[in-house]
Amino acid sequence: MIKKLRVFDLDDTLIYTQCKVFVVKNNEIVRKLSTEEYAKYSKQDDESFDFSDFRLLRKAKINPECFESFVKILGSSLRSEKKIAILTARGNEALPAIKRFLVKHVGCEFVKRIEIVTLGSSDPFDKYNWVFDQIAFYQIQDVVFFDDSSRNRDIVSQLKDEFPDRKIFSVDPHPKNDLELKSQLNIGVKYME
Repeated sequence: MIKKLRVFDLDDTLIYTQCKVFVVKNNEIVRKLSTEEYAKYSKQDDESFDFSDFRLLRKAKINPECFESFVKILGSSLRSEKKIAILTARGNEALPAIKRFLVKHVGCEFVKRIEIVTLGSSDPFDKYNWVFDQIAFYQIQDVVFFDDSSRNRDIVSQLKDEFPDRKIFSVDPHPKNDLELKSQLNIGVKYME
């Protein structure tokens, strides 16, 4: 029986890439946005987004602080009733690249223990709904959610209202200072057992 859920965002949480979101206007790319820029960008009515670059993990690099916690939590999941998930806004077409990257960095046996969920959406409520469904279906008692987006963390933290008897923590992998970093990452490490 699964009692604990550990959820990690991919981009700018576990890894950094040079993938871009293309802003399209009149069928032409008018701007290329990093994931950080995209999170803050206000799309105009006559613009659309093209996420085709996110099929790849172009020039992917590990975020060492968060990836280290991910590996520790992943290792501890072998001895416990814990579900580990990577919950990404990327679409299904990115799944092979994500799996290859993980096999390279944590090994095939560990990758089998990870549920990789490609939402194909950057809407924070899609992450909220996925975590909600996991808690409800498995009767999960303890959730730690790692995500660089404050919007995603804030929305998922609202699950505490829906499940007041459950432990639900949101962790920022990019805190403002070293003390906050240690505190945030210790939440994940503390709940490895």
